[in-house]
Amino acid sequence: MKKSKKTKIFLILLLLFIIVVLGVFLFGNLIDYLSVLEKQELYAKVTISDHYGIDVNSSALIFGMITPGSSATRKLTITNDHNQKTNIEISVEGEIKEFLQISENDFDLEIDESRELVFTAISPRDKEFGTYEGKVSFVIKNAVVK
Repeated sequence: MKKSKKTKIFLILLLLFIIVVLGVFLFGNLIDYLSVLEKQELYAKVTISDHYGIDVNSSALIFGMITPGSSATRKLTITNDHNQKTNIEISVEGEIKEFLQISENDFDLEIDESRELVFTAISPRDKEFGTYEGKVSFVIKNAVVK
């Protein structure tokens, strides 16, 4: 009888421990979700070719045509137009990810502060000709909650 009672107490404590761990995990994810103020995505593209070509598109990160072993740079200014300090997280998805370097990531901006970001597409010397696309995502969060 005593062994059965100890087993029940152990199982109850184990269950409580699991509930607490899950609660902490879910609460942390909820806080992270609630701290997101805005998400923006930009289309990004680079073409690896045997000659250079430029693209002046200002609504996307298009690097034009570059040759293997060379690079192209685009600048973008981001401004905090929210009424609170924000945190900016940038991620890259798609084929362009292997080419793209970003001057800065995961940084805070004060109210009305601006920051110029430099995006550089770098082609390895042995890369095949082709067009490589993807997207750059900006997640703007409340910096106080992060």
